[in-house]
Amino acid sequence: MAKTVELKRDPVATDAKNVVLGDRYTDSVTDISGVAIIVYIHLTGCDQVCLSYVAKDEQKYITVDATRLKELQLPDDKPARRGAGGPGEMPIRVPQ
Repeated sequence: MAKTVELKRDPVATDAKNVVLGDRYTDSVTDISGVAIIVYIHLTGCDQVCLSYVAKDEQKYITVDATRLKELQLPDDKPARRGAGGPGEMPIRVPQ
């Protein structure tokens, strides 16, 4: 008869634990601001976040280390809009 062994794991410690997909962040090195669309969690650490932003009317992407991000504070009267996925344009608000 096979014996069942229960594996106990510690929670994953990650640099990206406070990153919320859909929120706006600024890369502290390049000063590029964008919306967090992907979080990469690596086994060895050095988690990364992909930011989507618009430059010269063109959609662009940049992937940076999670430790380099600063969260953008938007005015309370203009909350960030999060919608369901699917085809279509993703609204990107620029803070005033």
